[in-house]
Amino acid sequence: MNVTVRLRHILILSALLPHIVLSQPLELRIISIDAGALPHIRMQAALMRGGVDLPQPGKATYSLTENGIDIPLDIDCPDNLVMNNVALVLDNSGSLSGTAFDSLKAGALAVINLLSGNDATAIYHFSNGGERVLDFTTDKAVLRTAVEDMRIGGGTPLYRTIDMALRDLATRTGRKYCIVFTDGVDNQSSITWDELLPLATAADIRIYTIGYGNTELSEEILHSLAHETGGRYWRIFSPGQVAEVLRSIAVEITSPWCTITYDAEYCTDSLRFLHLRAELDGEMASDDTVFVSPFRPDTLHARVTAPARILPGERALVYIAMEPALHTGLQLTFSFLLRYDTDLLDIGSSIPITVGTITQNTNARLRQEAPGVLRFTAERVTPAKSDGDLIGVVLRHIPADISRPIPLTLEDFTLTAGCDNTVILHFDTLEVCQCEDVLSYTIETVAGALPGEEIDVPLRIPRPSEDFPVLLSARLTYDPMRLRLIGILDEEGEDWMIDDQGAHGEVGLWLNTTGRGVDMQPRLRFVGLGDRTPEQTEVRVTGMTMYAHCCLDAAPESIPFWIDGICEFLLRPKDNVITELFPNPASQQLTIMLRLPQDGTTAGRLELYSAGGDRVYHERIETGRSDWMTQVNVSGLSAGKYTLRYMTEEQMSVRTVTIVR
Repeated sequence: MNVTVRLRHILILSALLPHIVLSQPLELRIISIDAGALPHIRMQAALMRGGVDLPQPGKATYSLTENGIDIPLDIDCPDNLVMNNVALVLDNSGSLSGTAFDSLKAGALAVINLLSGNDATAIYHFSNGGERVLDFTTDKAVLRTAVEDMRIGGGTPLYRTIDMALRDLATRTGRKYCIVFTDGVDNQSSITWDELLPLATAADIRIYTIGYGNTELSEEILHSLAHETGGRYWRIFSPGQVAEVLRSIAVEITSPWCTITYDAEYCTDSLRFLHLRAELDGEMASDDTVFVSPFRPDTLHARVTAPARILPGERALVYIAMEPALHTGLQLTFSFLLRYDTDLLDIGSSIPITVGTITQNTNARLRQEAPGVLRFTAERVTPAKSDGDLIGVVLRHIPADISRPIPLTLEDFTLTAGCDNTVILHFDTLEVCQCEDVLSYTIETVAGALPGEEIDVPLRIPRPSEDFPVLLSARLTYDPMRLRLIGILDEEGEDWMIDDQGAHGEVGLWLNTTGRGVDMQPRLRFVGLGDRTPEQTEVRVTGMTMYAHCCLDAAPESIPFWIDGICEFLLRPKDNVITELFPNPASQQLTIMLRLPQDGTTAGRLELYSAGGDRVYHERIETGRSDWMTQVNVSGLSAGKYTLRYMTEEQMSVRTVTIVR
């Protein structure tokens, strides 16, 4: 076949190709899904015939169900028959490093190369108060030369340069995009940023913004410009990311696919079944997929963690930890207050601690709202890690006359990690000490106790000689199976606070007091617990600190206890004299029936004893009858076990009685 014939066949196939494609069924395919800004989900979908993307997919009507629920959509589709106009606003101020600037130029060249031959690009930079480097052109060679010739120098007339680019774009026909890169905040413009939004929205210009490095002061502005115009905002720190982000923007602009955004119905649902439909000229196409969005817990715990103690000249690194883990695929926004006592602490640095935390390499901010009140904030940042500390701050010790524990508390805590989260707050305590010293106290020995008997444990704690307000903190442990704490007896009337975890045998004691020189002498009151077997137990002071001028610390000490067992009479009665006891258990009246022996013995004693050995009732019996009955009023007796005994000079009979209440 000669060349002429081969060319004729190619021309025939080229002419038939549109008809072949149009004869293919309509196809719809979900290309990608991004749930990083949950509940906002962004997907790309292709509308095709015969595997070829349609040049105007926006002519179709789209609908979506997620987990069976119809979802409202926001759809942006390309039109290959309309040209793209891209304005590149590039920061070349003196604050930009050489590495980042090289990456910026590489990214700008990637944008130029990815645009089609019919797309026009203009270049603007910050030199000379902001200027147009090259007007809109489709000549890629000229554009490449303009980018390669850019040099660092000048200030940051950010708003003025954006305004120039927007006004030029407004005169263009077709789709309009403004891509803005900056590493700082505006310092030379005569206009304000809020004048830019009306201009962009009126001309239907989509703005993409990139904040690099130290742009926290302009972050909210950059985000608003992008969000309000349908664009996107990036916050980056690595120089190598500059070219990568610019390339991704060019891919999005030149994509033949539709971008579909919607708000998910539920945040906690991770498994999502999607059914996307498209209708074009009466023909239907659909695609189904299942994807798992990043999981997020509804409830989180925020916990302050601080060192146990700091001394003069020291600094405390205070962190806020989050539990359970967050998801690094979800954008994070938070705001909260940290409160502390300004008499003993001050902020050591206005820059938050983020190294090694969830907010590392993010634009998390710290601001002092009032003395002793710090505000932490972050907006739409990507977590560097999923668990551990969220953020931290340096607090420093202020020398003063007194020492005391300082509570560090959280307030006004809001956090969004894929929808709003409920946050439970936990505080911590930091001991701020002017110096450290030893506290010597004594525990006096106590006698053993019977079950049910109250026992006093005397303490003797010396007050400091200085006339300072005193805070005493002590921690005790005891065996809750052998003892029960019932209170503190203080003859001086001191108001002790008790936190008794009775089930665990752990007690916290606190006292705020004044005065000097007079020893504190509280008595800890316990009730003995036990059964028939005598056992040894102890009360242990695991820690005690008195906060006055210094932090006075005491060594642990313990006191042993003997809990006596409940003893019963050990008898071998010859006869069963006590024949009836009723009711048993008794609460009001106890009826006792005896069968006395017929051996001539008629005199005897009937006695009732408590478990501790105290006689609570007795009666002398002098009768010649063999059957004898009496009633005893037991309504005034305490509940417990008692022993009933009948005795003569020659014999004894014993029965156990139970009194109930």
